Amino acid sequence: MTRFIFMGLFFILPLISAGQEDSVLKIPGNTLSWHNPITRTDSLKALLKTAGGHEKVLLLCELSYALNRGRKPPEAYLSYLHDARELSEALDYNHGRAMTHFLMADYYYRTEKKDTLKSLKAILQAETFLDENTHWSLRFRIWRLASIIFSNINQMDSAVIYYSKPLEILDKDTAWLAHLNAHQLLMRHAIINNDYPQKKYHFESVLSLLNAHHDYLALSGFNFPSAYEELSIILANDGEYKRAQEIVLDLLNDLNALVPKNLGTEFYIAKISGRIARIYSHWGRYDLAMNYFNESIQYFDDIYHKYTSEIHDPGIEPSFRLWSINAANQLEERAAMLIRTGELTQAREDLTQSIQIRTEHNDLLGVAMCYEKMGEICAIQGAFIEALNWYNSALDLKRDMLKQHHIRARRDAKYVLFANESYASTYLKMGKLYKDWNMPRLAEKKYRQSLLLSREAGFQRCEAEALTALGVLFLSINQSDSTLWFYNTAKGIYEHMDYRPGMAEIAESMGDFYYHHNELTGSLERYRQSQQMFEQLDMPGGIAGLLIKQGHVLTKNQNLQQAIVKYQEGLDMAEKINLPVIRMEALQNLSEIYSSMGEFEKAFLNYKKFQEQKDALFTLETGRYLAEIETRYETEQSRQELLFLQREKELMHAKETRSRLIILAMVAFIVVILFWIVLYLRHHKLKNGHELIQLQQKLFQSQMNPHFIFNSLGSIQSSIINEEPRLAVKYLSRFSRLMRSILDSSIHETIPLSKELSTIENYLALQKARFPQKFDFSISGADDLDTEALCIPPMLAQPFIENAIEHGIKHKETKGLVTVNYHLSGNILTIVIEDDGIGRKKAGELLKKHDRDHVSMAIDITRKRIELINRKSRHPIRFQIEDLYNNLGQANGTRVVFALPV
Repeated sequence: MTRFIFMGLFFILPLISAGQEDSVLKIPGNTLSWHNPITRTDSLKALLKTAGGHEKVLLLCELSYALNRGRKPPEAYLSYLHDARELSEALDYNHGRAMTHFLMADYYYRTEKKDTLKSLKAILQAETFLDENTHWSLRFRIWRLASIIFSNINQMDSAVIYYSKPLEILDKDTAWLAHLNAHQLLMRHAIINNDYPQKKYHFESVLSLLNAHHDYLALSGFNFPSAYEELSIILANDGEYKRAQEIVLDLLNDLNALVPKNLGTEFYIAKISGRIARIYSHWGRYDLAMNYFNESIQYFDDIYHKYTSEIHDPGIEPSFRLWSINAANQLEERAAMLIRTGELTQAREDLTQSIQIRTEHNDLLGVAMCYEKMGEICAIQGAFIEALNWYNSALDLKRDMLKQHHIRARRDAKYVLFANESYASTYLKMGKLYKDWNMPRLAEKKYRQSLLLSREAGFQRCEAEALTALGVLFLSINQSDSTLWFYNTAKGIYEHMDYRPGMAEIAESMGDFYYHHNELTGSLERYRQSQQMFEQLDMPGGIAGLLIKQGHVLTKNQNLQQAIVKYQEGLDMAEKINLPVIRMEALQNLSEIYSSMGEFEKAFLNYKKFQEQKDALFTLETGRYLAEIETRYETEQSRQELLFLQREKELMHAKETRSRLIILAMVAFIVVILFWIVLYLRHHKLKNGHELIQLQQKLFQSQMNPHFIFNSLGSIQSSIINEEPRLAVKYLSRFSRLMRSILDSSIHETIPLSKELSTIENYLALQKARFPQKFDFSISGADDLDTEALCIPPMLAQPFIENAIEHGIKHKETKGLVTVNYHLSGNILTIVIEDDGIGRKKAGELLKKHDRDHVSMAIDITRKRIELINRKSRHPIRFQIEDLYNNLGQANGTRVVFALPV
């Protein structure tokens, strides 16, 4: 606590008097004070009436400086500055000349019509008047402004010269604040230029100066919390998560200890809580990360309700925009962590909320970053087209951002480098998408685009990640030489950066390489080497994954007991720190090992846990392996029971042979055997008949799917022929979701009504997109039903909805209507499909006229399906088709009615 004993003043007092601050910094009265509140201008004007000589020059400069920083119009303070310049010339006063030229340069630089060349000329002229008597604070101001101007015009060699001047000329103990600022600027310059030794040197210097001069941190001349936050970000980017966390945890404790608190204090508490959560998230400590994310998000909400009027006041910091974007940041970062843990539904909700906030405040880059994470969710779920759409939308937004800031992009090369970093990140994710999509050529193209942009921007970590991704890709297509080159190049970059997580990941990738080539000894050695690195970094997430991979190697070496130990260790660690994906993999492999060892009960139990975890993550419909394990388990039990019965029969037979009634016993035994055979044959016949009915029903269902697919693809083909790619992508996206639900339903005899409703609604929406002006549709009655509890055979209504559109309404001159109504009476669910089309008779005539070879399969297949279903059901399905007519006796559509027992 003593380290930040004065920190409360930083937040509690909005303005600190110049006298207080100048006293701490030991700034004499004959130079510009460090802090110039607007309230001092009246007293300064009063003093001018009696002042003269050097004192009057200083007062004129102070007054001009205060009015300039108070955002007064130029005419309010330029006259004072001109008077100060003329008086300095008249008095031959170099100190006054230096101050006036500095203030003129500051004016040129800060005016709305920023004149960089005039500002540079004025500041260089101010420097010519410096001498050994000039106070360090004025020297520092002149050098700092010169460095900023040179940096903005991309003359970095000159900027670095002025960055360094305080370190070379000024005394460290007296001018420590100038040293602190110089180290900060040089640290940022070293980061941009990937000069890691210099970055580390200046980083340690900044931290040392901050801790040594905490008494000044109470004053508004230095933004204390932001400086510590910046240092923690640098450490986290270098993989030094533990040290980064120590800095921000200390900061958070000191912020929480302040009493009373104001808007600025509490804003930083919320922000720093989010920073702690982000570090934990990248560290792999997801449970702790979740706690701090939740605290941060709740704190932002509390701040808004507590300080609503202040936040909306444009003159008070933080502004409403800054508060909103920081709150949106926490939602986005929590979503990124949830994606890693597989909690995709909550991640999507957080991203949707973050996008909404950022869109309202025109935060294009923030929205683009959310779009990228939406793409990651879709890629995990296998919705590759939708994922690609999100990634392309993110790229479009980033291009829009550059267009909006085209002037800055032309002037500031660092801004363009930043944009290239962002593009490189998106292309890297797109490459992974194409790899998972089994499109290696496109994956390679995107990876190489990421690599090129990373190198142009000097974004070395992304460059190494792109190289590693290319190595993984070439390993998958068995190009070993290229794989090794990419891995070794990435390793060199990580070693140059001293980025230890990256070096651990490369060692792991090399283990994958040896495993792929069946060099199990080398693979195990690399995995253990990587594990040791992750242990030194205290990163349990990386360790858990490596334990699973070591289990793979030991399994392949037939060291099954050792493999079980590794899988169990990985499982325990994954459960401890909430890594569901690794937990799922460990359970699956334990199940497979136990199955191969004949321990089917353990195999079955582990697979059930695996399936529960998988369903919780992705809600995917599987069960093939579970059924296999369960069958083998039940078969093993049956075998044991049969052996037991056989032994009993043998014992009974032995006793009967010794009996005096052996003949009678044999007759009885034969009768029993014959009776058992008759029952068995009858049971076998019924079972085969039942299975045949099921097989036929699934056959008819499978016939229905190609029939539906053929008709649906027509709309997509039409869009491609008509050169409407956006429409085709839209159709294809809808069609893919529809196919997913149809394929999901096709393996079941019955499905919940909710799934059937979803399929029908998706299909009608797809056809509506195809014929927007041709028909409308409505689905009614379902809101009054328990759609999850009611189960019906899948795909009964869809063929008739398709016929209504394709044959009844398509040829109608006016806009048509398709209605689907659900009604439950007792245990009978009635489904009515009705259209107001041209009727079956006219539709048949048109079909014969235009397509004589067409054979409609939908009605015949549906009739046969219903016949098969009714054979094994006590309560049959009733089904009828009615032709509708108007008052004049003209055909006016068709009605199809299903009556299903439920």
